[in-house]
Amino acid sequence: MQRLALVRDHFDVVLVHLPDAWQIAFRAPGFDAHDALKAIGAGHGILTQVINDRVFTFGYKASLAWRLSIALYVKAGGIPWKLAPLKGVPENTAYIGLAYALRGNPQEAHYVTCCSQVFDADGGGMQFVAFEARDPVKDVEEARRTPFLSRSDMRAVLARSLTLYQSRNGGLLHRRMVVHKTTSFKPEELEGALDALSAIREVECVEVASNAGWRGVWLQESRNPTPERRSEPDGYPVPRGAMLQRSGKSALVWVAGNAPRAASRGDYYQGGKSIPRPINIVRYAGVGPIELTAFEALALTKMDWNNDALYDPVPATHNGWQEPLPMSLRCRETPTRIAYLCKVLSAAIDRHDSDTVVAEFFADALTSCGVDQVLSQGQCLTLRSSCRRGFPPCQSFITALRVLMT
Repeated sequence: MQRLALVRDHFDVVLVHLPDAWQIAFRAPGFDAHDALKAIGAGHGILTQVINDRVFTFGYKASLAWRLSIALYVKAGGIPWKLAPLKGVPENTAYIGLAYALRGNPQEAHYVTCCSQVFDADGGGMQFVAFEARDPVKDVEEARRTPFLSRSDMRAVLARSLTLYQSRNGGLLHRRMVVHKTTSFKPEELEGALDALSAIREVECVEVASNAGWRGVWLQESRNPTPERRSEPDGYPVPRGAMLQRSGKSALVWVAGNAPRAASRGDYYQGGKSIPRPINIVRYAGVGPIELTAFEALALTKMDWNNDALYDPVPATHNGWQEPLPMSLRCRETPTRIAYLCKVLSAAIDRHDSDTVVAEFFADALTSCGVDQVLSQGQCLTLRSSCRRGFPPCQSFITALRVLMT
């Protein structure tokens, strides 16, 4: 990596092959070869794509070529696709996805927004924010059922998300911001969101739940030539994009379903198994037809650049956390924390974030994954101080690894 760093301007991405014959050396307590390579590469500002022997044996060559080419293209700074203009949606619209995890013991439990991710309709500006809530939860049982933040915590996490997004996009302030959350919005959360986004003309707060207890069957007119001409179930699921409006502010949307346009002829259902479950959309703040909110959620299921499928089961704002995040990230083993931090930092480097942004994000990640519960108070202060003063983020990262592995 050091030698490659000398000719960094001659390439975009380094392709690293880890053969299966070396597999015995890939993992050890507190070590993962893949994550270590990512961290070393990040230390030199080098983007890496790691492959193994499956690349040469995978049977679906077209799918393999697509996945690998997209991964390399994105890491090199390309935008493979973006949302087409949606009628009724302002061009300057950005989206934020929020998910929570409960941390702490039952007596002093509180929430951590393990991740807030922000991006625009072009797929650019992707920015992750890790944030620890400061206000304690009074009723843990209720909080486990319906996670929520206080007004001040919601204001803080959204303000930080917006600030970091603007720092990577020339101070751009969007006309409209849509906030997606996997659970319902409490009144204090709405107040905090509107506080943080007060400079934005249009704000929508939308619950997007993938665990709706609903199923649907698509009915067609009976082919049996009887006087009754009763309807009968179709041979394929409800069409993708179908919507059942429950009220002026809520609807069921089938993001998975029959998509005949994706087939050369006939019908097409991705996966071909089970009856698809719709996502439940509830808008707590914002104006306009609920159909538009549903259409945006549907469109965002096609914005995952790491997936070669026709669509994801949830919008990109919630890709990776279809359910509320696991209770207490702090209970994970140290090697898992190390792997998490490696991925956090390498993702930030891959997105070409500035050193300051990477350092700040890394400092937040230390807290969100519970590393501050492993390090001593003095070590935490030293590490945070070096991050905040703009020291090379990877230097701080390697320091953290060494401390955690001792």
